[in-house]
Amino acid sequence: MRDHGVNVNPRHINLLSEVMTCKGRIIGFTRNGVDKMKDSTMMLASFEKTTDFLFDAATQGKHDRMRGVS
Repeated sequence: MRDHGVNVNPRHINLLSEVMTCKGRIIGFTRNGVDKMKDSTMMLASFEKTTDFLFDAATQGKHDRMRGVS
């Protein structure tokens, strides 16, 4: 990123790596990878397909304790 003139705080890299490995294996931070996490409706909604995730959560009565990063 530095080659493109973008400075990234190391805490953001650490946070991203924590989210990607919290299940005991490496999960890509892509639409499919985030979809596999399924722990937090808000995390899913903050990535892509926001209305789909929120609609599914509402119709299925899901609760989100909001303990994640999102």
